[in-house]
Parts: sequence; structure tokens; C-alpha cells
Amino acid sequence: MTGKTWVAVAGALWLWGCDDSTVAEVTDSQAAAVDAASENLCDIFDACGNIGEGKTYASRSDCETNRKAFWNGKWPVESCDNHIHGDNLQACLDAIETMDCNSLVDELRVINGACAQDKVCAGE
Repeated sequence: MTGKTWVAVAGALWLWGCDDSTVAEVTDSQAAAVDAASENLCDIFDACGNIGEGKTYASRSDCETNRKAFWNGKWPVESCDNHIHGDNLQACLDAIETMDCNSLVDELRVINGACAQDKVCAGE
């Protein structure tokens, strides 16, 4: 990762933690989008009781590693870096936050609908 990318990611994540801004409003970085989607999805998996010993993910770290690999495949760097569409990324993040616990149908609807590559990576 280049120095410029690290600064963008760090800035985006810092602003993402503030109530007035979201990662979708401050970056078109694929890495920041992957981090945000992974965090949101792992938050849902955690709230649904899918993280812990003997569960879908052994730990939060295991969830984040798995989900980052997933989103990196869904939104490849070569297609998405500097092409993240902020409004569509925010719609994806919002859709993740409202997914029903343990509903594969709902998860597939969100991942292939609101979070589809042709939507999230549609920026200029």
C-alpha cells in the first residue's frame, strides 16, 4: 500500500468513526470500502451470535480476515480502487446493517444487490 493510500484509509477510518461523516463520504479507496463493509458485516455476525468458539467465526479477527478476503474478491483493487461510488457504498453499508440474523437469503440479497460490484465500484 502506498503512502497516499495509507493516508486516505487512515483519514477515512478516522472520519468514519465520527458521527457527522461516513467512509463513503470521504474516500474512493477500495481498501477503505473493504474495511468498512467487513466491519459492518462482522458487527452483524457478532450481534447475531455467530462469533465465538464453536461458531461460524472463532473470533472477531477471524471474521474480519475472512470478510476482507471476501470483499477483496467481490471488489477487486484493479477494478475498484479510486472508483468507489460513495452514495452506493453507503447504501451497501446501510443494507448490511439491516440484514436479518442468520438469513442466507437476506445476506445474498444484500451482497448481490446493494453491494454488487457494478454499484459500489461505479465511481469516476
